Amino acid sequence: MNLLDAARSKANPVHLKTRSEVVEYFRETYPGRDKKGNEAWKPRAAEALAGPADKKSTAYKSAMRQFQFDKRTGQERYKSAKVAPQTKARYEAVGEKLPPDHYTPKGDSVTITIQARQKAGPRGGYREREFTATFKGPDAYKFVNNPTVRYILENQGNYPEDLIEMLAGEGEGDEGDYYLDVYSAA
Repeated sequence: MNLLDAARSKANPVHLKTRSEVVEYFRETYPGRDKKGNEAWKPRAAEALAGPADKKSTAYKSAMRQFQFDKRTGQERYKSAKVAPQTKARYEAVGEKLPPDHYTPKGDSVTITIQARQKAGPRGGYREREFTATFKGPDAYKFVNNPTVRYILENQGNYPEDLIEMLAGEGEGDEGDYYLDVYSAA
């Protein structure tokens, strides 16, 4: 199991629940305008609300009305403070289908063990390494949402920053002479 999957197996996903959260997701994910000058996120949100329906269906047209300007209130309908129970349920269902907003640890702490192959410096060769880290409270929350080898090594508390730089690397092409290649995490 890779590091991300291992961290997520020790956490519960938290999905978007409210209309404003779901709308914000679509606004951020689909910015800009389409060829006709309309906001690009609105049809995507309507498709998600309508389910597997074509753009000529009643369900899709009904969902698109959520994003129309309401002359009575002077704002778009989805910005209203009033949300009908069935509309609230539809947005919650859409939120469940979207990627999780964040993760919360399943318990008070998260313990992770990684196994890695470490380059043995400029002379070549490899050596096997194993690290175990336990995160508690806010550190556990931070780890399950952004698991990195760097964070595990920093949690160990006994490695200087320059060694962490050499072991963790920070992305593609950043593997130094002593880089850890993680092949297992649990």
